[in-house]
Amino acid sequence: PVTPPPRPQKEPMATASPPPKPVVIDPYQQNLNAFRTAMQHYTQSPSALLLKRVLHFAEKISPDVTQRQNSAVALELAWVYWNNQQKESAQNWFQKALVWKPEQKEAHYGLALIDIDLKAWHTAYLHLKAFGIHKPEQQELAQLVLVAQAREAFDAQQFERARDQLKEAA
Repeated sequence: PVTPPPRPQKEPMATASPPPKPVVIDPYQQNLNAFRTAMQHYTQSPSALLLKRVLHFAEKISPDVTQRQNSAVALELAWVYWNNQQKESAQNWFQKALVWKPEQKEAHYGLALIDIDLKAWHTAYLHLKAFGIHKPEQQELAQLVLVAQAREAFDAQQFERARDQLKEAA
């Protein structure tokens, strides 16, 4: 008997690997990166055009920052607005940063600066104390606030209060 020739083995079919999945970058992260890049460029070389770009991306990321309650980015936004004389927006972001992360001392400092600007001496001093008055320039700022409070108390003929604030400033 003749034996049939061996059957050729089927080569396994080459399995095509699935196409690589496209990398999806979160739009928030894209805008945050663009904001930070624009800030870096603006810091190195300030111009009206770069400032406009910074503020554009600040507006784009604002809703997501609020939704994510990102206190670190809230501080970044607050300082951008503070440095561009948009104090109401700065105050809003400093306050959000504190609500989201109460131990956020830097937000207290920003709010103290805003309160000083508004001549809200009492709350300015409270924010400075919450921030921590350690450096000489912070001590000097706290003393100026206390002296301003004392002046207001004196003008209102609240002499004991004025004296107490001057003692604390000394």
